[in-house]
Amino acid sequence: MAGNRFPTTKGYSATSLSVRQCLSLYFLLGLTAIITQTVLIREFLVVFYGNELCLGVMFGGWLWWIAVGAGLGAWRVGRCRRPELAVAWWLVLAAAAPFVQILAIRLVRVWLWVPAGQYLPITKMLVAAFVVLCPFSLVVGYTFPLGLRLWPGGAAGAATKVGRIYLVEALGSLVGGVLFTFVLVHALSSMACAFVDALLLLG
Repeated sequence: MAGNRFPTTKGYSATSLSVRQCLSLYFLLGLTAIITQTVLIREFLVVFYGNELCLGVMFGGWLWWIAVGAGLGAWRVGRCRRPELAVAWWLVLAAAAPFVQILAIRLVRVWLWVPAGQYLPITKMLVAAFVVLCPFSLVVGYTFPLGLRLWPGGAAGAATKVGRIYLVEALGSLVGGVLFTFVLVHALSSMACAFVDALLLLG
């Protein structure tokens, strides 16, 4: 990825993206994140038999791993020599993760030894949600701090840049929610939705 260069805290240089490229990237992350989240929740609701408690568990797990990923990303961002390469690898992981996660959810009763027709105990529900939701949520959180390194000009005006990245990612989530609600959920299976996400992330 070509672009401007700016000094980092380690004394080496890192390639940044143009403002348009950076905003487009985080718009797509927001869009694909909400589609993936909704697909995984729908799959979990089937396995958990629509238990309202599972919604709180799933949203808690999702937000927990985003927070963990953001913390790890903030810790690693100053040590990352090639942030654009790091983001590229994380996007590959984000594209592949939903396929594995969907399969893991569908097999959750097998690997947790819960018979068909029986509600999952809260402990096993917590284990299932926190383990399965980790990959994609961790990626979403981890890549956010890298936005400052990818943005032209480095960390100057960091607060403004964080606000813009957050806003465009939220707009992506809004568009993704509308797209899923009115198009994808009626036309595509969960795996097909994951394939759409992969195409958007890797395209």
